[in-house]
Amino acid sequence: MSTSDPPISRLPDELLIIIFGYLTTSSSPPDQFPFALSVPMLLSHVSRRWRTIISTTPSMWIKVPISPFQPGHTLRSFLRHSLPLPISVTVYPWPQGHPYIRFRTLAHQFELLLREEEDRERIHDLRIEDSANNVIGKLVDRHPRPRFHFPALRHVSLCGARDWRASCFFDDGNAPVLKSLVLENATMNYVTNLLLHPPQRLTTLVWKCSSSSTIDGLWLSVPIELFSHFVASFPSLTALELHGPVVVTEDNQADPTLLHYLRAISHRTVTLLTEIKSLRIAHPFTLPTSPLELFRRLPSLTHIIVGKRAEGRPGLASSTLCVLRGLAGSPEILPVLDQVLLEFTDAELNSSLGEVIRDKVKTWLEGRDSMRAMVSVPIVMVNGTRVSW
Repeated sequence: MSTSDPPISRLPDELLIIIFGYLTTSSSPPDQFPFALSVPMLLSHVSRRWRTIISTTPSMWIKVPISPFQPGHTLRSFLRHSLPLPISVTVYPWPQGHPYIRFRTLAHQFELLLREEEDRERIHDLRIEDSANNVIGKLVDRHPRPRFHFPALRHVSLCGARDWRASCFFDDGNAPVLKSLVLENATMNYVTNLLLHPPQRLTTLVWKCSSSSTIDGLWLSVPIELFSHFVASFPSLTALELHGPVVVTEDNQADPTLLHYLRAISHRTVTLLTEIKSLRIAHPFTLPTSPLELFRRLPSLTHIIVGKRAEGRPGLASSTLCVLRGLAGSPEILPVLDQVLLEFTDAELNSSLGEVIRDKVKTWLEGRDSMRAMVSVPIVMVNGTRVSW
């Protein structure tokens, strides 16, 4: 750019927009103070031509950050320049005790975001990366019903939610078209509050937790019966994803408070999740029978994806091996799995794990055949390649 005629200045506007688009969609907001310039703002400072392109291209501004390292006028720029397109809002972690950052600025940015009904109606995605309960507290009043309505909100991702008494924010009255909910490290100590106002039109639930079953003494995992009871509260759910040790199948490893609640509902029949068709699991089960306990509660499955890595966390291959060992060791049960597409995503077809997959599935089929059962050969795929026998 320091030359008199830089080559980039000869590029047409359409090509510059494509280049800028890659930058704005793949970059995070600044994470250092006081250099709080977002990518669109930074690009607009390069030249008058670039500023004109950036300010007149709404798609450059649809990834709206709520960040402690940006001033209020940056958020105003995102809201103004993104009109009239739908927007995706991400709330980034708010540091505690930072000498230059005050937590009240979070409330200030939310006030700017939610002040205009026109902006609220454009929010399609909301992701809260940390301390979701604190952020939700800024979204709703302390009254039983929140004051804001989000008619276009389709996807919500929450990390670190510890208090679900504000969960009415996600009910049908305030988020009527919500389809996808991601819970990451959501503690179960307030499980009774978790069931207050579940969204009734939700189709996809993604449940993630760290490799540990607790954080700061708060439980992230639940007994399988309580897990089934909670998932059944979403009547429209058709897809379920489990990443990390979400389900505890051994009662002695569960929180006593959760077990007490579980005993209160134990007189009921086993909860079957008959509407769920798709299951994706990257769950480090401790026993080979654990995944079978889960499958028993999902009699309508048509597609199971095993071993998809989540956030690069360790120990996920055990989910693949546990499922395989459970199937091979119990050929007489779960006939519904004969009609299910089983997809394993952690191993190349010719790798050692790929060979294990082939051997275990073959053992399962041979076990069923030895019982003279009427079985159909399930479709098994390894990293997108169908395994033939």
